[in-house]
Amino acid sequence: MAAAARTPERVVIFGGANIDIAARAAGPLDPHSSTPGRVHAGDGGVARNIAENLARLGSPVALVTAFGADADGLGLHERCVGAGIDVRYAVFSQHPSSRYVALLDEDGELVQGINDMRAIETLTPTDIAAALAAIGAGDLIVVDANLPVPVLTVIAAAAALAGAPVVAEPVSVAKAGRVLTGVLPRPWLVTPNADEVRILAARGDAAGLDPVADAARLLALGMQHVWVRLGPAGSVLVSGDAAEPVVTDLPARDVEVVDVTGGGDALLAGFLHALLGGADLAAAAAYGHDVAALAVTDRHTVRPDLTPALVERFRTDAKATPP
Repeated sequence: MAAAARTPERVVIFGGANIDIAARAAGPLDPHSSTPGRVHAGDGGVARNIAENLARLGSPVALVTAFGADADGLGLHERCVGAGIDVRYAVFSQHPSSRYVALLDEDGELVQGINDMRAIETLTPTDIAAALAAIGAGDLIVVDANLPVPVLTVIAAAAALAGAPVVAEPVSVAKAGRVLTGVLPRPWLVTPNADEVRILAARGDAAGLDPVADAARLLALGMQHVWVRLGPAGSVLVSGDAAEPVVTDLPARDVEVVDVTGGGDALLAGFLHALLGGADLAAAAAYGHDVAALAVTDRHTVRPDLTPALVERFRTDAKATPP
């Protein structure tokens, strides 16, 4: 793992924590009218979701974020503590608690998402100084691109000084570019979806999906591993030399989807948990797909019943059932 040559002992996650509001249509969406369906509110945020999944899996995890100093933010902070997440370095913002609204079609697939992340977008390097000082070589650092570029920059510098590897989650097409401008030195691993990797690779045309070629462009920029999420098609892990990359295709589990919200966060959390357990990258990515499959079969952004035992039962059942 370059900086990650040793097995990490703890995950430290910098990024968003917010309230998720998910609305799933009961039938075909009418873009110009109200559609019957179900609306559910719960805890969310890319960084917070990853942290809660890790805590439920039993991995040591710290979350550095900005909570709103309102009822939602105070409740969110309290529930993070209750889930076993270390939030000693989190701060409270003068802005309202961050919120994310997801519109899902009748199959549970995301149609549109809108976020209000002012609390995290106004975070400053000074706000996280204590967290940066506590980074050690045994940490695995995760950043999400909800963070402003100056904050990403100081996190990357502190991690490099400590010898801790950085995993960068691009979050969205709109924010993906922050990974390249803010995370210097380059992250050890970046985890885009197919649209985000195209943006990061500076390929402006949407035609001709080629995630491996796009990932190779990122390897040429100094990243060691690029893990591209392809939704129901699984994912592809691209590593090593840009001219002759090592490519590992990973299938997604065939499950009945209830809600995709939080599936990508569960994928990364499962991967990180397996890494802390000593797995290699390919095995860790496969474990991540198992955790993600469990996530999307539940209406919660993070499954409240998630445990290592649940994952192992799921993996055992999958092996016992022929495809």
